Amino acid sequence: MKLESFLHKFGKSRAEFAKEIGVSQPTLHRYLRDSRYPRKEIMARIYRATDGLVGPADFIDLSLAPHSAPAVELTG
Repeated sequence: MKLESFLHKFGKSRAEFAKEIGVSQPTLHRYLRDSRYPRKEIMARIYRATDGLVGPADFIDLSLAPHSAPAVELTG
């Protein structure tokens, strides 16, 4: 689940959540806009504060990843 979706679904304000995880509101804004990736310690706080609903993989935009090679069919 994306962090923005979590905040909306559970009715948490950005200010409230930033304080809960110990970051400034501008820093949280950068996380939400994908312009900054949380450090390991902050990511752990986000994970705990969201009861595991938002994790490191939720900050990765796979649409920007290079396309993978086509799958190879195995016969045998």
